Amino acid sequence: MLTGVSYEAVLVAIGMAIPSSKLAKNGLYWTEAKKAAKKLGFELKTVRVGKYSLEDSIGILSVKFKDRMEHAVLLFQGVIIDPDGGKVWPTAQIYKEKMEVKRFGSLLTL
Repeated sequence: MLTGVSYEAVLVAIGMAIPSSKLAKNGLYWTEAKKAAKKLGFELKTVRVGKYSLEDSIGILSVKFKDRMEHAVLLFQGVIIDPDGGKVWPTAQIYKEKMEVKRFGSLLTL
């Protein structure tokens, strides 16, 4: 979503960056996402909490839920696009309240 590259191409790049057995068990870490992006010709940068604006930034946002589960969504200038079901949330605040988000984490940007 962030780069305009097809989902299938991203899956192939992820498969080249991390063994599928590890991915199935642990999910995808930021370092692995960066490696996969590099294979596709993109350089992702990590922006720490407090160093980005939810309203103005574009990137892949780390989400920490109250049940300790972690997830990643696309942040586009305040709008959240959740790949789990493809739902679009008009503001990060609404997403946080409705999805019971404990906090937003770091952001991967181009």
